[in-house]
Amino acid sequence: MINIYENQVIDRDMAYWKFKSKATLDDYISAFHEVILLVGKPNIKKLMVVIEAANAWDDETMVFWVKTRDIANEFNIKKWGIVTPNAIIRKDMIRQLVASNGNNTFTHFVSQVEQEAMEWIKS
Repeated sequence: MINIYENQVIDRDMAYWKFKSKATLDDYISAFHEVILLVGKPNIKKLMVVIEAANAWDDETMVFWVKTRDIANEFNIKKWGIVTPNAIIRKDMIRQLVASNGNNTFTHFVSQVEQEAMEWIKS
């Protein structure tokens, strides 16, 4: 069986999630129980999510991003790095995502380059 996603804690304060290109919206949603367990750890203040799928910014996947945003707010995440290496970043979707909740606890950084986002989130 191929792992559809991987997760880990990095530097004791960052929850890291990477969904492989074969992952579907159902895979993202079914992983949320693990996301909550990881993000809910006391030291976690940063969240990095990488989605390798080419459709990472379509309307359907927006459900995943909104749910992730809500979890970030619920657990008082301070920095949220978003990486979509195989998808064209849609600024309209990002504005909708961030603006749809005026009480965000986090700053965010969106990139197609994982290393760039990792450097930002660790700064």
